Amino acid sequence: MCGINGILLFNNYTNRYIPNLISMNASLKHRGPDDEGYIAFDDQWESTSYYGNDTSYLVRKSNNIHHSINENINSEIKLLFGHRRLSIIGSNINCHQPMTDSTGRYTIIYNGEIYNFLDIRDELKTLGYKFISDSDTEVILKSYIHWGSKCLKKFNGDWAFAIWDNLKKYLFCSRDRIGIKPFYYYIDKNKFIFGSNIHSIIQSGLYKPEPDNEGLYLSMAFGIATRPKTAFKNISALEQGTSMKVFLNGTITTNQYWTINTNYQDTKMSYRDAKSELCYLLEKSIQRRLISDKPVATLMSGGVDSTTITSLAVLQNQSIKSFTLGFNNNHQAFDETDEAINVAKKNNIKHYIHRVNQSKILDEITKMVLANEEPFYSLSPNCLIFNFIKNHDIKVVLNGLGGDELFSGYNYYSPSIFNNNEIINKRLGNCIRGSELSDVCNILKVDSPDMIHTILFQNIHDNKLNEVLIKDYHLTTSTRKYVHNLYSNKRKFFDYQNAISFMDIKNYIGNHHVHRVDQYSMFNSIESRFPFLDHELINFSFRMPSKYKLKNNCHKFILKEVAKDLIPLSIIQANKKGFSLPMDHYLRTTLKIFVKDQILKLQDRRLVNSDFVGRLYKNFHEEKESHSTIWQLINLELWLETFIDPGIITIKK
Repeated sequence: MCGINGILLFNNYTNRYIPNLISMNASLKHRGPDDEGYIAFDDQWESTSYYGNDTSYLVRKSNNIHHSINENINSEIKLLFGHRRLSIIGSNINCHQPMTDSTGRYTIIYNGEIYNFLDIRDELKTLGYKFISDSDTEVILKSYIHWGSKCLKKFNGDWAFAIWDNLKKYLFCSRDRIGIKPFYYYIDKNKFIFGSNIHSIIQSGLYKPEPDNEGLYLSMAFGIATRPKTAFKNISALEQGTSMKVFLNGTITTNQYWTINTNYQDTKMSYRDAKSELCYLLEKSIQRRLISDKPVATLMSGGVDSTTITSLAVLQNQSIKSFTLGFNNNHQAFDETDEAINVAKKNNIKHYIHRVNQSKILDEITKMVLANEEPFYSLSPNCLIFNFIKNHDIKVVLNGLGGDELFSGYNYYSPSIFNNNEIINKRLGNCIRGSELSDVCNILKVDSPDMIHTILFQNIHDNKLNEVLIKDYHLTTSTRKYVHNLYSNKRKFFDYQNAISFMDIKNYIGNHHVHRVDQYSMFNSIESRFPFLDHELINFSFRMPSKYKLKNNCHKFILKEVAKDLIPLSIIQANKKGFSLPMDHYLRTTLKIFVKDQILKLQDRRLVNSDFVGRLYKNFHEEKESHSTIWQLINLELWLETFIDPGIITIKK
């Protein structure tokens, strides 16, 4: 929905940082092209609101904003907020941010959507609160005023926000349960800087970007560092499901307000009840995510998840449009347009197909590197499809992400992935449950079942990564132990599937997937919404017996049973294709010269082992090395060129 950023100065430190905040806000215009707002607190903690070039006259008049942020402002500043708005819910001019309550004590900047805000507003009205806008921003602010940090448990949605308490003098920050909306921050002895994107912090000119030793290693391992780490030294991400208080003495406290219960399943739940509740929660989740004052579309790849979401959405909103990424005949293994066309026809949906033009892939790489913000192991189809959707005046898109992770959709949810080892296969049998988890851990030489996920998910494993990067950038322990200590230490799992699903939510969905989708959609001023990632649906998924998710080697069994009445049987029975690009082909054809040039440049970098990088490149040409490893190396060079070498970046679209 928006872009947020701010600068809080500690203790007796003051400065005139308004030009720095203007630069930060300008770098987030793609996240919020519809409105612009600022507020500054001086050294006496008196506040002044400012308008920018994109603030309309009506907003300025309604909110009594008399000063331009571009004026020569000489006040000593203690706190600055900047906001960019993508207008989706709330047309009232009083929705403008930053928003301050009537007493002047609390001020909020917010990015996201609270889907149940109307219910919460009604509850607050019965408690005596009055509202001057039709926005969820005001609902968050007054919820915090009434319930404090406990208000977070009431929200159903995706958010990142900061609230300043001008009486108690602390900043309260929060991020949604899954981490769909981003929140990054930098802190030193004098100041706390935060923003919706890392590049906005860099753009402030108050932070000099450098690689973080552990963060870069983890980013190379997974395509994105395990949060709260980032690939940038001294820049952290507020973790999913977490709130934070920042005090004027520089102290930070955090609280995890939500987590998943991984050690319980309702074994008495009948299949009939499980299916019924799944239908109800999925329909309810979609209904919530259709709330919008702007047109809503779906991203329909042609698989079970996205076609099910589309088919359920059109039952509630007949004006839904759908968009699909297609490929030419040379890449049918990636193409699902036929399936998507069938669903669109069945539901009488206006359907658009964007076919990938291989010759133009090189033109998109700069944009992908900027949006990724950390070295990534692939080119992103999201970048291509959202750029196409933007040209059709769409601001909200439903996404099918999460169905595989919640309902055992991947092969690694089944013990059959271990079939290449006869001993393991014999020991595992047809299922992994309860006490048998210890057997699995012993066989795979791991201390906890969550480590299995890390082994499977890691793009470049430790033995190879320790050869690529010089010793300064190595972890002091194995990656699987590092991730375990971060996410799963002392956590108990009911069974193998719960363990893998939990790690999918934490280190795959929460770090990797929602980051990519949000970055690329918001790069094109589009908000992505994820019905499968409703926290009520997630809680139910972990409570549901695993036998309903994986049955007779059928992955997503219960979800497919729900889908049978909605989508063609051919989609349900089709082999999984995924949403990706033919990377191996691109790297050997269209991008061949580009790949060679980037590898040569990377070999001149001090932080890599030049000979080993050259060996990996040679092995790739001999088809002995994965294309994802090579592209991760290329992206490392592009990342260094884009973010680290120049110090300050400029987004050109």
